Amino acid sequence: MHYYKRNLGDYSKKAGRLSMLQHGAYTLLIDACYDREMFPTKKEAMAWAWASTPDEVVAVEFVLARFFSLDDIGRYVQSRIEEELIEYRELIEKQKKNGKKGGRPKGKSQKDAGSGANNPHQTQNNPHQTQNNPVGFENNPVGFENNPVGTQPQATQSLTTNQEPRTKREEKVEKENPPAAASGGGVVDFNRRFGQDVFAMTADWQPSESFGDRAEMCGLPDSALDQHAFGEFKSYWSAHPEAVNSNDAWEHKLIGSLKRASLQDDLIEEQRKNAKTPRTDKTAHDQSILDAIVGGPRIW
Repeated sequence: MHYYKRNLGDYSKKAGRLSMLQHGAYTLLIDACYDREMFPTKKEAMAWAWASTPDEVVAVEFVLARFFSLDDIGRYVQSRIEEELIEYRELIEKQKKNGKKGGRPKGKSQKDAGSGANNPHQTQNNPHQTQNNPVGFENNPVGFENNPVGTQPQATQSLTTNQEPRTKREEKVEKENPPAAASGGGVVDFNRRFGQDVFAMTADWQPSESFGDRAEMCGLPDSALDQHAFGEFKSYWSAHPEAVNSNDAWEHKLIGSLKRASLQDDLIEEQRKNAKTPRTDKTAHDQSILDAIVGGPRIW
């Protein structure tokens, strides 16, 4: 995968407080994950980021702990990259299938154009018709199709081109669901772009029947949907009604949260054993460990 979209606002919110060294480590790891279409072990992460000094090693370790989740096979996974890689592979597979069928079928407009060119009886444009175009625009370029004198030409297409590859399905969905106003937030537009309804989290929300398979594919065992952690997830996001996602996006966010929670719990348990903290101080001690790991309370 040689291209990915980098949202500067999202990156600044999540990683704006990193040091220059940590920014470099994080950027190199992100680029490598997209380029290789896979996620690294700790040893591979050091190699991908070219970490050679003690400070660089520490920076990579910090980035892995803060922005990636360790799965069951020892690889550090980031949910957003994982989702985009899945979408990219689905697109490539679709293009392969179309290629085996001989490419995209010819559109109706192409057939009509071809039949019109070979039909001598078809009415042609009248070369003697009075044209209202300015001198030098007799060939009617885009935006000057027979506009009355004194009126502004109506734009028929965007003057700028998005460098992101587009699919026919995305263009159709965007046409049916025009972007909302800026105050509406980008998450809604992203989900509508793929034709999915969006909603705020509720206390009675349940993932779909296929969630178990999806979680297992992302490295979580079937027993990963711990009801206590699931309840905390819903409570946190129910208190933030401004956050809206599609059902798929909520499931994706839940998987990432469960993986982070599992990693944090493992680290807490390890620290408990090492510190041998008295039971009466367990809650405060656990919170201090979380502060050291993620820079604050657990965020779902």
